Amino acid sequence: MTGRLSKYMILCMCVLIIIAPLIYLLHNHTQRQAPSISAINGTLDLRHWSFSADGPLDMTGQWELYWQQLIDPYGFRQHQGELTRFTTQPKLWNDEEGLNNVGYATMRLHLFFHESDLGKQFALSFPRIFGASQIWIGGEYKISNGVVGLYKHQVKPLERMDTILFTPTRPYVEVVVQASNFHHRKGGIDGAVKLGLEPDIQSITLKQMLIEVIVAGGVLLSAIYHLLLYIMRRADYSHLYFSLFSFCIVVTVSFTGTKPINLVTEMLSYQLGYKLEYIHLFGSALFLFLFYNEMYPSRIHRSALRVLKWLTAASIILILATPVSLFGFLAFLFYAILISFSVYLMIQLLRSYIQGESHGLITFITLAIFFATFIHDIFTKNFYFQSYELHLTGVASIVLGQSLILAFRFSQMHSKVESLLLEVNENQKEIIFTLSEVAEKRSQETGYHVKRVAEYSKLLALKYGLPEKEAETVRLASSMHDIGKLAIPDTILNKPGKLTTEEYSLMQTHVLEGYGMLKHSNREVMKAAATIALTHHEKYDGTGYPKQLKGKDIPLYGRIVAVADVFDALGSDRVYKQAWGLQQIIDYFEEQKGRHFDPELVDLFLRHLSDFLAIRDRYIDTLQGEFEMRRSRPLERKA
Repeated sequence: MTGRLSKYMILCMCVLIIIAPLIYLLHNHTQRQAPSISAINGTLDLRHWSFSADGPLDMTGQWELYWQQLIDPYGFRQHQGELTRFTTQPKLWNDEEGLNNVGYATMRLHLFFHESDLGKQFALSFPRIFGASQIWIGGEYKISNGVVGLYKHQVKPLERMDTILFTPTRPYVEVVVQASNFHHRKGGIDGAVKLGLEPDIQSITLKQMLIEVIVAGGVLLSAIYHLLLYIMRRADYSHLYFSLFSFCIVVTVSFTGTKPINLVTEMLSYQLGYKLEYIHLFGSALFLFLFYNEMYPSRIHRSALRVLKWLTAASIILILATPVSLFGFLAFLFYAILISFSVYLMIQLLRSYIQGESHGLITFITLAIFFATFIHDIFTKNFYFQSYELHLTGVASIVLGQSLILAFRFSQMHSKVESLLLEVNENQKEIIFTLSEVAEKRSQETGYHVKRVAEYSKLLALKYGLPEKEAETVRLASSMHDIGKLAIPDTILNKPGKLTTEEYSLMQTHVLEGYGMLKHSNREVMKAAATIALTHHEKYDGTGYPKQLKGKDIPLYGRIVAVADVFDALGSDRVYKQAWGLQQIIDYFEEQKGRHFDPELVDLFLRHLSDFLAIRDRYIDTLQGEFEMRRSRPLERKA
């Protein structure tokens, strides 16, 4: 109970951490102080505004509105048109009393610059104007988005954000905007027009574009990365769904971003552009839902998932089958569906965190940020208040959160794989030693012969200068030096007397049998074992078997194991002999140096004899009691 309460407290703190900055952002944007100057009765007096010191400003305030009239600057000079009202910008036509979203209008604003600003390069940054539009500045035609007209069939809508450059040569500059909208559920200018020196406006646009490029690029990389993860491991569909979600987000940003980003829209028809935007909105919601269903399968009810799939399919069919002017009015229904399922998803993720499921807190926090920014932007787009869109923050948070979860999961999987590999490695070692002992026991060898030869071989390899990893390979491989004895009859292996010539020849074949058993493996240990099995009975002077190799032609591993095997054999009781005394063994190695054994290895062996004896003491056989009683004190030898 206490643990659950502490989780609730942590969760409340996290929610506060999420909500507090969002509330601050909303308050800061929605309740920010009005600019020091604004237009009054269609006139914006800039003679007391220093663009160099004060920077750009939003051209808010009262603009002239000529409803259902399309008037160009020449028409105004001819006193054409009748002023309908002053409209307070930024404001949509929908929000004006007596107006609606459908229709056409001319908006005009009179600017008065200070004489010091004349001749400077200025820029006007226009947000999206719904439908089609034309803009004149200082009586000069600047830009046209689509085709403006008086009737729906005349209008070809094209919505994009533009930055228009101009240089005032007189204190008075007239800004005229014509707009026609018969297609979108909103009409007018979608936000404030920003005026400033050209470098300042371009800097603002560039910063916004860079943010969108960075976020979109990061999301695109995430999409590709997760897609590759799915291709490599198709059993995990969470990567596929998150990849599709990310691709949908990238497409959405490309349709709603700044002009350099949303060039995709200009290559498509107006209708198709909006349809794709809404389809990707629903697609991203569905794929995100499917992703969390894969992450927390016990939390998402199948019925909820089934309902979302049907609603998504029905919404997409409706979007494809109806024009923007119709399905645009159903946006609130679409938003209500998405919000309902988002709330449901957050509740389920909250439950998963409270009940201690993996990464529940990170998942809940990132989804809460994404959901909060989504709600904020819905209100912003529908002009319940004026603010900046925060969807990029939400997208970045959810991609970052998923990256953290992926990093945690990979870390856990890596640790698990390391543990499994360690277990497999230990099992392999155990199997190797077990098989080797089976071979030795058939010849009634002493119980620890295999382990002692392995440890002797590793120690001698280290003293020779081989690295630890290679010496460990020698240790494992040397345990299989007599694996070929499995193919030798018991009557020969366990014969107490001297072998006949034919029996001895047959006994010698165990090296070839062992090599044949091991040579087909590509494993490093098995290849080394094959070499040792084949060459550990070769002699340094070339009188060994099976190939009568001589000197350094005998592989190092074989030369090392030859010393280790003979040392243990001489010091152990066998069916055909008793164990030798220590001095007798030392004398034998001195005698066989350069004949049977590599002289350098013999010197290393005798120099560090006490270390080899310590190994023998750790793996002593009960049958060696007599030998231990006879063993004399180790002799100190110089190099």
